[in-house]
Amino acid sequence: MIYRTMNAAFLNEVANHDDVRPFLGGGAEPLDLGPLLSNPAVVALEVMGDGGWLLQPSLPGVYELHTLFMPHARGKSYFAAAREAMRWMFTNTDCLEIITKCPDDNPGARMAASVMGFRERFRREACWPPEAPAVGVSYRVFSIDDWFTRDKVALLEGRKFHAALEAAKIEAGSALVVHPEDEAHDRAVGAAALMVKAGQLAKAVGFYSRWATFAGYATIEAVGHNLIDVRDAIVEVSGGEMRVLLVRHAPAE
Repeated sequence: MIYRTMNAAFLNEVANHDDVRPFLGGGAEPLDLGPLLSNPAVVALEVMGDGGWLLQPSLPGVYELHTLFMPHARGKSYFAAAREAMRWMFTNTDCLEIITKCPDDNPGARMAASVMGFRERFRREACWPPEAPAVGVSYRVFSIDDWFTRDKVALLEGRKFHAALEAAKIEAGSALVVHPEDEAHDRAVGAAALMVKAGQLAKAVGFYSRWATFAGYATIEAVGHNLIDVRDAIVEVSGGEMRVLLVRHAPAE
């Protein structure tokens, strides 16, 4: 389980571990992440006893990822935690894109980034470390679209929402058609639902409407305090949950 932290004690321990510190650049001096974590714009996500991630804002909606994990915690469990961390970033913050640098002398970082779906945007030769250029670096990116098209929880959340919506239509005797099976649609709806439940309603509406415009579905909009018009219905967001408040019997004008 991951959680956000602003306490640098454990991540300092990880960063200064003999098997971690050489990959963090800046020589061999001990690192103190305290000043960095005290900035509320920086997101630090921790896995108790294993390590964590630092995500520093680079541009609006863009965060640079730094991975800090103990040697014992770099197996299968790491990837499960990393998927949870990516989901947390895209649903709980304004994050639209995560960028990271993979030096050629750190094959573990390159492998982990590839498994997680980070795509190479470009590379530079002999540019790392800064004080003594020696190896090439792969500059990689993982976007919100890369995330929701892979995330199993987003898919399950979308199917759950569509099942609740169709059940509400049937109960209300609505003549509106039942949506056909569409995994891409389920994923987009589920990703938006996760954002809504995390308190990111405006982001959810913008994200889903951007996807819907491209895919040929109707867009959605916020129509009041914690209310979303999804065209077939009005949905209320309360206590981190979504509830169909009104079912339409004809298409919304």
